[in-house]
Amino acid sequence: MAWGRGSATQGLDDICERLRKNDPKLASLTILKHRKFDHTEVAKLCNSLGHNTVLKELYASNHSINADSALLISQLLAVNSSLTSLCIGNSSFGDAGVAALHDGLLKSASLVSVDFENKGISKTGTAVISEILHSNKILSHVNIARNPVGDEGLSALCSHPWGSLTHLDLRSCELGPMSMQHMAEALGHFTAPLSILHLSHNTLGAQAGVHLSAILRHASSLTQLYLIECSLGDAGVQGLAPGVAKHDALERLDLNSNGLSSTGSSAVASALSESSSLLRLELGDNPNISAKDIAELARSLHKSQPQGVQGVQVLNISSSKLNGAEGIEAIDQLASTKVKSLCLLGTSLGNSGAERLAYWLSEGGFSSLQELSLSGCDLELHGGLSLVLKVLQEGHAPALQVLECGANPACQAEDMVGILLSLRESRPSLSVHWNAGDESGNFEQEAAQ
Repeated sequence: MAWGRGSATQGLDDICERLRKNDPKLASLTILKHRKFDHTEVAKLCNSLGHNTVLKELYASNHSINADSALLISQLLAVNSSLTSLCIGNSSFGDAGVAALHDGLLKSASLVSVDFENKGISKTGTAVISEILHSNKILSHVNIARNPVGDEGLSALCSHPWGSLTHLDLRSCELGPMSMQHMAEALGHFTAPLSILHLSHNTLGAQAGVHLSAILRHASSLTQLYLIECSLGDAGVQGLAPGVAKHDALERLDLNSNGLSSTGSSAVASALSESSSLLRLELGDNPNISAKDIAELARSLHKSQPQGVQGVQVLNISSSKLNGAEGIEAIDQLASTKVKSLCLLGTSLGNSGAERLAYWLSEGGFSSLQELSLSGCDLELHGGLSLVLKVLQEGHAPALQVLECGANPACQAEDMVGILLSLRESRPSLSVHWNAGDESGNFEQEAAQ
């Protein structure tokens, strides 16, 4: 990749020369903000790329590109046969910039990915994007994140079928429940092979749940659905759950930071007991999910992982509460699952939970576990974390490759380093990540790697 380094007064003459010569090493170009990239330089770049067959990726998101310059790039796209990924213009690009690219994006025979993130696009721009998606049969990846799209803009985006779209990013686009209704209705008529949908950081609210379920019903090829911080709450997840349960392709569901408690967690657990495709479940940063809820979730995981079926491989339950007797019960239930990556960050596991975890590791529980996070779990060294480290040193949990245990009181114990060095000698392939802070605030990092 070439980064286009240079001073603010330096143009692109050196880069353009390499492009004209079809430099085989120049397949990806990022023009940093230190370079001069005005209309004249854009014209030089487009002229150099007219017959270039090597460059595949062009990124210039740190520069203000007006509609006239965007039109030059559009004309280039119509004739260039090598570019596959494009990201140009900063937040001033706007609807006018998108409109200027319209013809080139329609005619491009090679472009598969366009990044419109944080380009100042509103409903006028999304209407243009909808036309492009409808007519261009190879454009599959579109990022519209961090634009003031709103419900009207989403409706405009859904005004035409999406052709070959597989990846759609709508993070932080000021969407609400009405947007999800528009999308659900549109997907009922579209045949786009949508595979990955990002909707995080939109205030979708509880009402969006049933519409999200409908989206899943219509988007049968969807494999990943991201709903981080969408204010769904328990009611929203209850509405979503039936769509998850019946979906045959969904592999990743991200519900981090949605204000879930027992009711929402129970709805997820019920969906898990029916799902045969889900491989990754993110329920982190929902602190009102209790240990009892996690035990119910683990039982559902066990039911969904019969002999020969993969089931959930990655489980994030960070910030849920796993302390006390109910926490031990949750660990008991989790021990029999086939989870390969388990995040218990900030779960208040405590020494009693660590003791139970160590017991199951020594007894062959968590047999598939490859990654484990115990960071911020209120673990002391003796009677807590040391028990886990001891069974690992003895060779139990042989599949484990990564252990995270930072931000625990144990990391400040004087003999922590010695214990980790002994573990490293017996398990050199096990990577242990930790930070031990002294009173001055300095850190010794990763004695065992």
